Amino acid sequence: MKRTLTLIILACTLMIGSVAQAVTLSLIPQNQTIDLGNTASFSLLLSGLDQGIGLGGFDIDVQYDPAILDYNDDLAIVGNYVDFSSHVPGTLNLLGLAPSFVTPSELATFSFTGIAHGTSIVDLFVNDLIGDIILTNPETGENEIVSFFITDIATEGAAVNVVPEPGTLILLGAGLAGLAVWRRRHS
Repeated sequence: MKRTLTLIILACTLMIGSVAQAVTLSLIPQNQTIDLGNTASFSLLLSGLDQGIGLGGFDIDVQYDPAILDYNDDLAIVGNYVDFSSHVPGTLNLLGLAPSFVTPSELATFSFTGIAHGTSIVDLFVNDLIGDIILTNPETGENEIVSFFITDIATEGAAVNVVPEPGTLILLGAGLAGLAVWRRRHS
């Protein structure tokens, strides 16, 4: 009995491993322009999982320019994942494991604050994506989750452009106009 179960699981794993499972991870919105000191918020979306396939876990690095953006420490892993995420300046590591079968479309939300003028690319680097499929053991009738690595992964990063606040430009313009009036009166 145990040998039969092992052979069934092995056969299913080999069969699943041969199925092409292409997925796409996307940051939404893909382009944002924010004022200095304001927030750029993102959602990390997953698309392309076939019917009946779940996501058992993920290990994804979100990289950004820490000279332009500051991570707000507001990561929310969406769904029924145990969150093991971490952060160092320039890299936000998203690490989640599912205790049960999960078929998500949104994996996480997070945000950054613009701390300097310029453009920062916010890019995704996938370390691991683990797919799950539920198989029913024909001998016991119990459901079992069989896991496999998803290797055909496309990523779509984003860009954040931090621009000066309009109030700063108005203040600069008012100062220059004041200097012009003062110079005219004293000439």
